[in-house]
Amino acid sequence: MYTANVIYRLRSPRDKVWAFVSEPERLARWFANVDSFCADAPFRFVFGDGDFHNGDVIEWYDEIGFALRWQFLGLGPWYRIRFSLLPRKDDTELAISDHGAISLDEALCLRLGWTEFCVRLQRVLDGEGSARFDWRRDFNVTSRFRNRGAARALRDPGWYRQQFDAEIREVDESGGILLLDADRWTGVSTTVRIRQRLYRDGEYTEIQHDGFGDMNAACAKQERRAAASAWLTGLQTLGAY
Repeated sequence: MYTANVIYRLRSPRDKVWAFVSEPERLARWFANVDSFCADAPFRFVFGDGDFHNGDVIEWYDEIGFALRWQFLGLGPWYRIRFSLLPRKDDTELAISDHGAISLDEALCLRLGWTEFCVRLQRVLDGEGSARFDWRRDFNVTSRFRNRGAARALRDPGWYRQQFDAEIREVDESGGILLLDADRWTGVSTTVRIRQRLYRDGEYTEIQHDGFGDMNAACAKQERRAAASAWLTGLQTLGAY
């Protein structure tokens, strides 16, 4: 497993930064919605596009930092995240460590993502009302399967018809790529990429579904949210974990 590390200097004192990384109403302004976030307790971070992280807080030190573990959509690898705050004169050095990426590419993407979140955190610290990321234009999930027939099902037109009310228009078996069409997408095809990866602790299936950003703006976010729900339900029926 790889670890992504980010160190970011924020132009605010530590007590103010701590409030924005630990209090639900302030987390909602730059990161995600969460009903409760406190020591030794479960949580769910909910984003606006159907994505969420389930996890537990495993360490908590007021105004110093915390550690937690989470899973994306409750599937795939567990990640361990640590936030540490260090005062630097009138500023605060925020160190974020995210351990659990199963590939170097994923770790580099996590580092870029956390850097972007730090930029958004600085914006709300500077007084901006909300700096939340609106929605992700693609959907990505990594999981393992108890059902040995899962790989076959993920290329079955009937499965996509049931889960997405969509038809497979084209298949590239060599690259594991499917093109999906649905009447409600008004001429836009979405692309599903499926890859089996063997890592040190076993085989994982990586799924990427994109094309939602090309849809009509009035329905694109809603369709992305619906797709996330459909993937979660469908993968669970195939024994994903």
